[in-house]
Amino acid sequence: MSSVAWITITSGASGKGKGTVNYSVAANSGVARSGTMTIAGRTFTLTQAAVTSIGWFSPTANAAVTSSAGTKTSTSCTATTKDRHRFYNYGISIPSGATMRGIEVRLNAKVDSTGGSPRFCVELSANGGTTWTATKSSTTLSTTELTYILGSAADTWGRTWSIGELGNTSFRMRITDVASNTSRDSSLDWVAVRISY
Repeated sequence: MSSVAWITITSGASGKGKGTVNYSVAANSGVARSGTMTIAGRTFTLTQAAVTSIGWFSPTANAAVTSSAGTKTSTSCTATTKDRHRFYNYGISIPSGATMRGIEVRLNAKVDSTGGSPRFCVELSANGGTTWTATKSSTTLSTTELTYILGSAADTWGRTWSIGELGNTSFRMRITDVASNTSRDSSLDWVAVRISY
C-alpha cells in the first residue's frame, strides 16, 4: 500500500509468502517530497529531490530569418510569410549527468493594438535550427507590456534533451509574430529561457 498518489504499486500488491513487489514513481515537477509504502507490514520511505531550476538565460544573438516580414494575414504559427526571428547563444550551463525535466520560455512583450489577435509562436531547436519542436503560442498580446511564459518546469517541448543540445552551437529559439492584421507593431523586450533538471 502506498501513502501518496505519486507512488504506485504495479504488481505484487497482495499475496502470501515470498514474492516480489514492483512499484513506479511519478516524476517530480516541484519541491522535494517523501512518501511511504507498506509491504508485508514493513514501511519503506521514498524521498524525491526537488526539481532544480536555474535562472533565466538571455540570448546574446538574434537574426531575422524572413524577407517578407509579416506580409500575409495567415494566423498559422508555421506560416513562412510571417515575421520570424531566431535567438541563440544563451550560454546555458547545467551539471553533467543532469536529466532535463523542462524548459520555460519567458517573453516580455506588447503590441500597438489587439486587432487581428496578435500573438507570438515559439519553437525550440536542438540542432542549430535544422528541425524544430511543435509550436507553443502566447495568448493574444496586450497593449501593455506583460510577461508570457510558455512551457513549464515539467515540459520538455515534446522531446528528450541532452546537455549538449543546450549549448550555443545547438540550442535555438524561433519566434514567429502572428496576427490576421499586417499593420500590427509588436515589441519584444526580453526573450529568456529557464531550464529545470
